[in-house]
Order: sequence, then structure tokens, then C-alpha cells
Amino acid sequence: MRMSSQPGSEVSVYIPKQRLGLVRRGLRVEESLSPRFLRVHQSNTFTVTEDRDFVVVSIPAGLLLPDQPCPDARESPGTQAFYRVDLSLAFAEMVSPVHWRVENFFQCVGK
Repeated sequence: MRMSSQPGSEVSVYIPKQRLGLVRRGLRVEESLSPRFLRVHQSNTFTVTEDRDFVVVSIPAGLLLPDQPCPDARESPGTQAFYRVDLSLAFAEMVSPVHWRVENFFQCVGK
């Protein structure tokens, strides 16, 4: 996976529909789950797209990217953008929703 050193205009979270135990036992590998409900805990503004393999949630970066002081301010004065996204996703084929947390810390930027 390629990661950017600085934030872009949106944050995209890719949730696999066929891996990590999300496919019920006994189903063929080609079959995938049907998203029923999605909640992004940090924002009400997001778009959802999906294909056979992934549910992709895209959130405007301006809603998620606070700055914090660099962890080692003496060696790297400045700020660091970061995001933390918490998602709850329910699939029609599952009893309970799946909860995801995705975090990313970008490189420090001098003042």
C-alpha cells in the first residue's frame, strides 16, 4: 500500500468484504458480503463506493486532520497532521456490526 507523506483532499478507508473472517463459513470465496449500514463516528459527511472486494469510505480531509506538535519537538520543531477514523459497518449477512479504527500520522512540517 502506498502512503502519502502529507495529507490529500480526502481520507479513504478500504474495508475488505471477503477477507479477515468477514465471509460466512461455507460460502465460496467469490461471494462477498452486502453492506447494510455504515457509520463514521467523526463525521456525517462521507461517500461510500463498493466493488466486489471492497467498501471504500471517503471523508473530506478537512474534517479529520487536526495538527499536533511533533513528537520530538527539539529535533523536529513544527506540527504533524494526523487522523483517526472510527467506523461501524453492518453487513446483511452478519448479526453484529464490524468496528474499524484507522490511524495515520504524517511527517512533521517545520514552522
